[in-house]
Amino acid sequence: MYFNIKEQAGMSIAIDIPKRTLALAQIFGLLPICDIFSKNIQDIKFKFLSIRTLYTTLWFISALTFIALEIYRLSDAEICKWEIGSWFFYVTSLHLAHIYKLFPVNYYSVIWAESTDFAFTFVWNYVDLFIMVMSLSISTKFKMINQRLMSFKGRIIPNDLWDEIRRHYNIICELNDHVDDLIGSLICVACLSDLYYVCLQILNLATPHPYRINQIYYFVSTIYLIARTFLMCLITSSINDESIKPLAIFRTIPNDGWSQQLQRLSNQIQTKSTALSGRHFFTITRGIIISIAGTIITYELVLIQFDGDKILPGMFRPCDGSGNDTST
Repeated sequence: MYFNIKEQAGMSIAIDIPKRTLALAQIFGLLPICDIFSKNIQDIKFKFLSIRTLYTTLWFISALTFIALEIYRLSDAEICKWEIGSWFFYVTSLHLAHIYKLFPVNYYSVIWAESTDFAFTFVWNYVDLFIMVMSLSISTKFKMINQRLMSFKGRIIPNDLWDEIRRHYNIICELNDHVDDLIGSLICVACLSDLYYVCLQILNLATPHPYRINQIYYFVSTIYLIARTFLMCLITSSINDESIKPLAIFRTIPNDGWSQQLQRLSNQIQTKSTALSGRHFFTITRGIIISIAGTIITYELVLIQFDGDKILPGMFRPCDGSGNDTST
């Protein structure tokens, strides 16, 4: 009865949490999958003709409009002949002002602009959250096996039972490989994006700013990005941590209980690395946290060394949009 309760708790984590994560994503038009809360997993599927798909399409059109306006914003720098040291500083320093230059300022335009901007921010953060939830589901499956193996510690177990454990372990490994094939590109992009923005925010933090609020913003955002990246790597690496835990239990099995199936399972765990990866360029284990930290320090030293004078936020000359300087 004890193990049944544990298994039910594990199934709840592995199934219910991903469903709730999908529901959260659908608020912002992501992953328009139908019947996500159905008890029958076979009912969860994508339907082209559905309210969710229409809702996602509206968000997509809104996002394209927002991106087009962002591109239009860059033309101001050419017209006004501003000397831009960093396009990132330029874009972030005039947040949403370009939209109200083309649209009247009222409740509708403000709600649309702010909600679309918030949706972009949500998607940026949701990628890491999605990877963490997928990793948590797989690691929970391995944890369920480990909880069952704890009852075998130091005991002689029949060969047939070890064969059953090995088959269950292989099913989870196949699930991990399948998920890795599906979201490997997403993991690669997420890790590169996190690495880039952490380096950029640390560089911004080390740069003097005209206002204290800028310094506070970059400090808080840097801490948040580092924490999010660390948490994503830590939770994703838990798959590898849980997959090798059975080896510690195998070492307690007496020699008389060492069977053929147990030997096969032990060899499999020792020779095959089970973890999610970024298109097999790298695997997410605890060691990658140290590697990312070392990479950030290396790139940061290079960026600080070669970072020259640049235009800071709020330092652009006023312009009427026709090339005429209005500062005088």
